[in-house]
Amino acid sequence: MILYIDTTDFDGLRFALVDPATKKLIKDQSRKVAYNENYKTAEFLMTFLKTTKTDLKTLTKIITCSGPGSFTGLRIGVTAIKG
Repeated sequence: MILYIDTTDFDGLRFALVDPATKKLIKDQSRKVAYNENYKTAEFLMTFLKTTKTDLKTLTKIITCSGPGSFTGLRIGVTAIKG
């Protein structure tokens, strides 16, 4: 599975799962967040993975958006994938 994380939006987060073999979208979720809720990205991501019944061990690739967007948002996306 490929996990896509977009934290560049000032008031939202987006997560998506793509099957690498078929290149089909499995699940896509956007979430509105307040400006000061970026620290909850990991919590929201884990909830997304839980609802899609995806184990971190099954991820073959993790992609984050590189912008444009807020610098803080970009840092949060990169930090989330670094673990």
